[in-house]
Amino acid sequence: MADVIHPAYYNSKSGRDVIEVAMDFGLNVFQFNTLKYLVRAGRKDPSKTLEDISKAEEYLERWKDYVKKEGRG
Repeated sequence: MADVIHPAYYNSKSGRDVIEVAMDFGLNVFQFNTLKYLVRAGRKDPSKTLEDISKAEEYLERWKDYVKKEGRG
């Protein structure tokens, strides 16, 4: 049975998962979701690699919009 909490496609070769890395770096939701989709692109379902990359791009765009809205850019 697959580990729902720690799926293999989010783990690095060192055994650290993307959530641990995000927490170490104190990532915000935009950064975390971008990282998450980039890390799993091609690993969870190779047929959806481009879809995952597009999702990562979407979160980057959302982050850019947020930064602009806050006047921090």
